[in-house]
Amino acid sequence: MPELLAAGHRVRVMTRTPERLRDRPWAGEVDIARADATDADQVAAACAGVDVVYYLIHALGGGAAFEDTDRRTAELMAGAARNAGVGRLVYLGALRPQGRSCRRTCGRGPRSPTSCSPPASPPRS
Repeated sequence: MPELLAAGHRVRVMTRTPERLRDRPWAGEVDIARADATDADQVAAACAGVDVVYYLIHALGGGAAFEDTDRRTAELMAGAARNAGVGRLVYLGALRPQGRSCRRTCGRGPRSPTSCSPPASPPRS
């Protein structure tokens, strides 16, 4: 966040609980959109007027419910970004322990956010 702000970008942060951000040093410098990632209308409102979306949201847990929620929220964000005219969607892939395969959210083929419009790309370190 500080790097984006220092570079002169306007930043909007989407969160279910804005109160959790109040102590962040950058909280007063960003537009905070209250939205639940499972609510299409709220996500659409958060995407309105945005050029780039950094999708850093992932459900935590296990089993089919985890996988369904994680996939559904990613697809919902991709659709909202497309409808809002967002130019790029940067998708943070699922975290996984070193040496383990990524069975949950990686490589979902046509349902993967990397195969959506707007163009999506994984962040590079």
